[in-house]
This record gives sequence, C-alpha cells and structure tokens, in this order.
Amino acid sequence: MKRLLFFTLLTGWAFTLSAQDIIIKENGDEIKTKIIEVSSTEVKYKKFGNESGPTFVMLKSEIFMIKYANGDKEVIPLSAARQAAQQQPPQQQQQQAYAAQPQQQQQQAYAAQPQQQQQAYAAQPRQAAAVPEVQDDSKLSYGAFHRKYYKHNAFGLNLGVGFGDNITMADLGVGYLHNWMPFLGTEFVKLRLGGGVAEGGGTIISTQLMTGLRGTIPLGRSSNKAAFLAFRIGAGGLIGEADDLWGVCTEYEFGLHLTRTFYFSMLINSQNASGYLPYTSTGLRVGFLFGRTSGK
Repeated sequence: MKRLLFFTLLTGWAFTLSAQDIIIKENGDEIKTKIIEVSSTEVKYKKFGNESGPTFVMLKSEIFMIKYANGDKEVIPLSAARQAAQQQPPQQQQQQAYAAQPQQQQQQAYAAQPQQQQQAYAAQPRQAAAVPEVQDDSKLSYGAFHRKYYKHNAFGLNLGVGFGDNITMADLGVGYLHNWMPFLGTEFVKLRLGGGVAEGGGTIISTQLMTGLRGTIPLGRSSNKAAFLAFRIGAGGLIGEADDLWGVCTEYEFGLHLTRTFYFSMLINSQNASGYLPYTSTGLRVGFLFGRTSGK
C-alpha cells in the first residue's frame, strides 16, 4: 500500500514538471511558465505555479526559444535588428555595448582593459562636436558691413577745445546725421556753441549753425574702429569783440571711431566776417553718436 502511494506521488510530481512551458531569453535566462497566447510579436504567459496570478507579456524579439510542455520546441526567428547586430563586426558590437553602459561602468571597463586595447580605442575616430557657424565679416560687401555696424540715423553730441588768434575757446556741439549711402552721410544740422577768453582778458562767445557731409572708412573690416572726415559750411559769428563778427563759417574735422558710438577728432574752424580777416582756430574734440544701425 505504501509503495503504491509513493509511486502515485512520484508520477504526479513528474507529470507536473513535464507540464510546464519554458521560455529561454536571448541572454540565456530561463523562465518556467504556462503559455497563454503566442502572437506574431509577443508572448502572453503566467508564471508556473501561479496560474491564477497576473498575465505577463514579453516581446518575441527578447526570446530565443520556447520549450512547450509536450516536448515541442519553437525557435523564434531573428528580427531585422537582431540580424543586423549579429552581422556587425565583433569590434563594432563591443563599441556599441560599451557605449550603452553607464559612465561609471565605462570607466571601470576601460581601466580594466589591457593597455594595447586602450590605445586602439583612443585611436578610433570620433565624431566632431557641432560648432556654431560664425559669420565672417570679411565676406560682407561694404554696403552690408555698413548696415550691420554703423549708424544709419544718429544724433551727435560733442565737446571740444580750440586755440587760435590769441583766443582759447571751449565748445559744445549737437547735430543730426543721416547716412544715405554706405559710409557717406549728410549732417543736416550742426549747432556749435562756444565760449572763450581772449589774450587781453575779454570774453568771447561763438555761435555757428552749419550743414555738411561726413564720410566713414572702416579700418580692416573692424566693427569698432573707423576713420572719418567731415566738411561743414554755414553761418555764425563771434560776440565780444569791439565789433561783433558775423558771416560765413566753415569747418574741417577728421578723426577716429574707437567704438560705434565714441570718437575723437581734430578740427580746423574758420569764421569769416565782412571787412575782417577770417578767425581760424584748431582744436581737439570728443563726441558720441546715438542712434541705430540700418541693419538692425
């Protein structure tokens, strides 16, 4: 009786083991299961011994083989991605596996390699990082360069000091400039107010209202430095002499832009009056142009 019971239990245990399905994954892991459904892309199963538990889903691309309980075996065909991976040279497969590792594992794996392999890996070409394209201003036309960097419409303010005919004079100037073609513009109005002291101690006041042309030449295609030359003509006078002097005035100015806004210059100013010799003075001036570039 005991032998019969033992034989019955042994037979049931063997049948139970043989009733399980086994999924063998690509990485070699085996999972004891009860297959529920096999589709073209996935396999649904329950864990063996827990048939009343949840249903799991596994992609067929992760499975190498299925061993069914009846002894049948089904080898899952290689997907296109797996075929391509297997056809790659071993060295390329190693590189891809290395790149997929976390950084810490990469460092450890690299340090563990023989020195010869490390040198070979370091010698492999790397894809250069993308570098933002920088525009070369030397390839711009003069017109485009002017529109990009120089004032199109600008208000000017300047301070200066001049010497001439026994008079020392300081002046303040304001004006409006319009560049109507590359590097050439019109100073529609230039108001110059000055005051000084004559050699004899008298006070001199100068007032001039002028208009003229102003040309600018960039130095070496620099966006900051440029030379300029200006000519102006108008009317004005000197107040404070024995006889006030009124008449035509002219001015030549040449200088250097240190930035697009700030400049310094030298000038020659001449004030004419009927019946008198022209009063001519030379001086130094610093100025500012406030406005916008036509290219902005």
